[in-house]
Amino acid sequence: MVLAPVWFVVASGAVGTALVAGGADATQLEVTMADHVPTVILVAQLLMGLTALLAGGFRGLPATLRETPLRGRIYGAGVGVSIAVLYLTLLSPAHKWLQRTVGDWMGGGWYIALTALFAGTPLMLLRLRLGLGAAVACHLALNLVEFAWLVVR
Repeated sequence: MVLAPVWFVVASGAVGTALVAGGADATQLEVTMADHVPTVILVAQLLMGLTALLAGGFRGLPATLRETPLRGRIYGAGVGVSIAVLYLTLLSPAHKWLQRTVGDWMGGGWYIALTALFAGTPLMLLRLRLGLGAAVACHLALNLVEFAWLVVR
């Protein structure tokens, strides 16, 4: 979706504004935002989902999933779970470290860079090798694990 980076900037701004309105120190917002990246992700995903729903973007999803063999969809889902576990255990702490020690830009630049590298690349490879259904299954599994983590946390 072309609007994804825009929604991440909007979500970052909304979460940052809510934090400051709730009493967070505006001068330390960059550090505070590092602890609220999952919230930014959730808000951005909700905005992207709403945009896709309003644009009728989910109509072709069942046919897309059927075009990819079950093996490809299962493989894609497994890759998605693996990426989520990698992010939650290694990349999220690395992301927080980068934000705190190197700094960040636009409230989510490191997140976007890490996501492009560690999620975007596998999604592209799945799409090229196994079809769009495998990439959709990967992305869905990744989002479900991250969402479950947000709810449990």
